[in-house]
Order: sequence, then C-alpha cells, then structure tokens
Amino acid sequence: MPIILAYSNKGESSFFYWGFFNSKFTSHEYGENYIIIPMAEKMLKENSTIAAEWATYKEDNPSYAEDPGAVVDWFFVRTAYYDAESYLFPVGIEM
Repeated sequence: MPIILAYSNKGESSFFYWGFFNSKFTSHEYGENYIIIPMAEKMLKENSTIAAEWATYKEDNPSYAEDPGAVVDWFFVRTAYYDAESYLFPVGIEM
C-alpha cells in the first residue's frame, strides 16, 4: 500500500506532490519557424482536412490566428514530430 500512495497523484506524501514528475509536465519541444512554416504551407496544400480545420480555427479564434507563435504551435501539434503523450502521468495503477 505505501508504494501505491507514493505514486498516487492525490496524496500529500506522493512523489507527484513533491515534484518528482515536474519535468514530465513541462514542454521541451516546439517547432522552429524556419522549419514549421514551410511544413505548414505543404500541409495546407496536400491535406484538405488540415486546410479545413485551419480555416475553421481562424474563423473561431481570430486573435489567436494572428499570433505567429500560436500559428506555428497549431501546425507543429499536427506534425509527426509532436509527442502526443508528452503530458501523460508517468505511472499507471492496474487493479
């Protein structure tokens, strides 16, 4: 039982509470503009689904779409280089 409590994300005595997993919840990856912008242009030309998502997103979030960093992030998340599991809690409990 103490081992389960040490890895629980809710207990005050857990590794999570004391910050042992903080680096797991920090983003260390991002796309550089000089790489992502050409990729984004290619993605828009070759993938009609992404082009439609982007058009809808720009309409729904006009101020966000005008921020160059946010635009690069939006496209970076849709590349094969983004780690979709980057913010998962690194401990699982099987019961």
